[in-house]
Amino acid sequence: MKKPCDPSEKPLPDGLIGQPVTVALNLHNGCYTVSIKREIQGYTRALWLGDVTTKVLPGGYNRCRTEQTRNVHAFLMGTLLGAGEELARSAPPAGSRRITYHCKSGPPCFYFADDGQCLVSAREALMLPDGVWVAPDTYKIVVQTQAGPMTWQPYMSREAAELALPGIQRLRIQRLIKDTWEILPLHGGAEG
Repeated sequence: MKKPCDPSEKPLPDGLIGQPVTVALNLHNGCYTVSIKREIQGYTRALWLGDVTTKVLPGGYNRCRTEQTRNVHAFLMGTLLGAGEELARSAPPAGSRRITYHCKSGPPCFYFADDGQCLVSAREALMLPDGVWVAPDTYKIVVQTQAGPMTWQPYMSREAAELALPGIQRLRIQRLIKDTWEILPLHGGAEG
């Protein structure tokens, strides 16, 4: 049975909000270990990251596979947006997807639990005691109006964006990736 996290061993200090951090699950104490520039800052039961990227060190992954032993080699990196007990009691956000990592049996990446696809980056991640959840991509529609192109509200899935605004000419659909709106082709037709 996994040991419950006791962050009092090395509490996460105040003042880290907004800082770029690296996070790994500590298998000895069951906490998330938060580091800055390879220096451990502290432990927490839950945290919230923005502009998330993933990193799996190939040497650690290969050692885990060949020796069937765990070692610290998989990390989530991003901007610390929040941490602590209040987050630990929260539920995963609606529409979020769970990610996981298993070096002994899985691919060399963090991957979505529902379909096995590797995750490279995410807008946000909520790391809870029962797992890690990432915010879905955000999509927006650019439509043609009499005044010219206009951006419509953000949608949490490509499907919702495709179904929105029936009968209105869409110029393009864009997906938010790291504060940049990537232009996606429209389904069933050319872009205008």
